[in-house]
Amino acid sequence: MVRYAIGREREVAVCLMQKSIDKGSELQIRSAIALDHLKNYIYIEADKEAHVREACRGMRNRYSNKIILVPIKEMTDVLSVESKAIDLSRDTWVRMKIGTYKGDLAKVVDVDNVRQRVTVKLIPRIDLQALANKLEGREVPKKKAFVPPPRFMNVDEAREMHIRVERRCNPMTGDYFENINGMMFKDGFLYKTVSMKSISSQNIQPTFDELEKFRQPGENRDGDMASLSTLFANRKKGHFMKGDRVIFVKGDLKNLKGWVEKVEEDTVHIRPNAEGLLSTLAVNEKELCKFFEPGNHVKVVSGATEGTTGMIITVEGHRVVILSDTSKEHVRVFSDNVVESSEVTTGVTRIGNYELHDLVLLDNMTFGVIIHVESEAFQVLKGVPERSEVVLVRLREIKYKLEKKTYAQDWSKNTVSVKDIVRILEGPCKGKQGPVEHIFRGILFICDRHHLEHAGFICAKSQFCVVVGGSRANGDRNGDALPSRFTHLRTPTHVPQSPGRLSRGGPPIDSGGRHRGGRGHDSLVGTTIKVRQGPFKGYRGRVVEVKGPSVRIELESQMKVVTVDRNYISDNVVISTPYRSDNP
Repeated sequence: MVRYAIGREREVAVCLMQKSIDKGSELQIRSAIALDHLKNYIYIEADKEAHVREACRGMRNRYSNKIILVPIKEMTDVLSVESKAIDLSRDTWVRMKIGTYKGDLAKVVDVDNVRQRVTVKLIPRIDLQALANKLEGREVPKKKAFVPPPRFMNVDEAREMHIRVERRCNPMTGDYFENINGMMFKDGFLYKTVSMKSISSQNIQPTFDELEKFRQPGENRDGDMASLSTLFANRKKGHFMKGDRVIFVKGDLKNLKGWVEKVEEDTVHIRPNAEGLLSTLAVNEKELCKFFEPGNHVKVVSGATEGTTGMIITVEGHRVVILSDTSKEHVRVFSDNVVESSEVTTGVTRIGNYELHDLVLLDNMTFGVIIHVESEAFQVLKGVPERSEVVLVRLREIKYKLEKKTYAQDWSKNTVSVKDIVRILEGPCKGKQGPVEHIFRGILFICDRHHLEHAGFICAKSQFCVVVGGSRANGDRNGDALPSRFTHLRTPTHVPQSPGRLSRGGPPIDSGGRHRGGRGHDSLVGTTIKVRQGPFKGYRGRVVEVKGPSVRIELESQMKVVTVDRNYISDNVVISTPYRSDNP
């Protein structure tokens, strides 16, 4: 810092700039800064104090020879770049930047440019039990790093918990809201007034599921053109390329298809797929959307499912449904977010401490299995046996992973443990069967390879299932027999010795064990074996089905089911039976 006469700061800075132009590299200073709010001083940037003195030699209006070195901690405050003014309007999609709702999608419903505040509509994250305890004056234990999951507000549930709910009218809009502890709710959404600095409006890419939650009842899928306009405004530069197939989504040419010929800034030149029109049409890119047909293989290039590859099986207006190459599940995305590609990705299987197929706890009452891992979130199948409910959760919304091995009781009061093969007797998935992957609070998460949805996972109550194989195939832990109507499901209680051990020179003895014919419930089903020959030599896995001279094995390392010849299986068959002591 160098002291000069008041009112002459800008003049001195300009003189130093002119001096630098005249002398070039001889003047060894980098910059001279005169700030409007700082009187008497200017900032000069240089490597050494001697360089500053040499630059100031002969300058007028200088008061003192003393040069002050700016402390390192204050250097960053000398200059600050003003951020670009945020141009917000109603129905704009934004994301929260701070607090409990950090990262959540919100919709702007009102803008106050004078006070630099906006009112947004979002899905509330409120723990009603904790709120009720707080209002009643009871001590509320602080939950470390716990964020309640997003859930629409149920006013009736709040009243049942003796939480005061008041109905108030907004004098500005005339709309009625339910007021709970100073928070305003309408149609289950939270209406919150926040500073413009606490929201992000640039490059917002809502997922299909997020937009579905904000869609009003009775509104058709194409009734959100205002939302589409916001999405189009956030397109990256170079979104359209020559050769892209497009469709008009608004204007007089709506639904007209064509191909991109060239792109000039915001103008796209289109070769229409129709007779009687010009050879090329110049239109604004906001009137266009990419167009695909069923059978195209594409890759998602933006959004929550970025990196996913698969084949398009359905086109729904400006949305497409993709059959994922990795999870074999349907993924709904905007056609604007995909490009044609022959690439096949392996997908992400882990974020942080959680990976695919982990059993996790979301809150005190909600738990589920991770069935799909996206770039920044998980898809979790909740433990609700009555219906299949999948939610999208972020890493911070998970409390912890459930690793404790528990047991449950089936229809016949027999003990069910992990890896047992069970069949569902009642409920929406009646008749399906498969190995138990997780058990929690009497709920079984069963993996059925014939079930194409939710990564093959099924949720069912343990008392509506019956054990048909696996670790219970070699005896009943509780000593209880299955009822007579299920006796045909019981597997043999005696596991025969390996034929290789009984006779080394002669042919194997057909005693109903490994080499028994027919599909039936072979004693091998549910056991853990090792492959000793063939392309899968050395792999360990669990037998899920026996069919004639071959067996189907679920490999532990690759998490896939393969078919192997019976003779390629190791003689040392390991039965997955938990330890049991007969001593009293």
